[in-house]
Amino acid sequence: MKRKAFTLVELLVVIGIIALLISILLPSLNRAREQANWLKCMSNLRQVGQAMQMYCNNNKGRFPTAGAGTKPSDWIFWEDFPLPDAPRSLDKSMIAPYLGIPVNPEVLRCPSDVVENHTSKKPNGQPQYAFSYSSNYLITRLPADGWPGIYGPGQSNSPLRISEIVSAPDKILLIDESATTVDDGCWAWMSTLGSDQNLLSNKHMKHQELPKLRKDPNAGKGNACFADGHVEYIERKKSYEPYNYDPKIKN
Repeated sequence: MKRKAFTLVELLVVIGIIALLISILLPSLNRAREQANWLKCMSNLRQVGQAMQMYCNNNKGRFPTAGAGTKPSDWIFWEDFPLPDAPRSLDKSMIAPYLGIPVNPEVLRCPSDVVENHTSKKPNGQPQYAFSYSSNYLITRLPADGWPGIYGPGQSNSPLRISEIVSAPDKILLIDESATTVDDGCWAWMSTLGSDQNLLSNKHMKHQELPKLRKDPNAGKGNACFADGHVEYIERKKSYEPYNYDPKIKN
């Protein structure tokens, strides 16, 4: 009896069909994976926003300070190096008790963020910011001894209270910042007014944070947490609107 087997031509046809199916399915699989990352990122931001709310509840309604310096009241201690009066470990962050100690660092990172791609570095040998989220400096504020007069004559550098924020559901508290600009826990795009710094990330879209799109306000969408704790997937240009970033502007 003759043995039955595939011919070389038949094998090549099957391999070709498999390759074609993979090429058709791969984009869909990539989109599904990115959608899962986007949802996980939103969940992370929601957890951080809720931790901020709980911190406020235990501190007379006042937010912690922006994570730009080395203050004991910073919302995130990201540098992970010792200071005489304030050990800078993640578990010492002001919101750490509300995230759970030890803090899982992945809660502070977007799953689509590649930390090695963070291009902004701190001076004086300080480490790179290894997280994805940053807080609105008009709410969490920069300390006066490092940034005197930054808020104008007669304006306090103390972080705001929730009660001081006009229309909290419309005011951005935290963003998933672009890997090309993130360098600390402080979001201050509005202080430079379009100098392609402190940008809302669009890493969950096809744009993938292309350099040519850095100055484009219409360059996609990213995740943001608002002052009342809810999270939205917003257009980058929304983060450029004073009504959305300035906690004291009325509609």
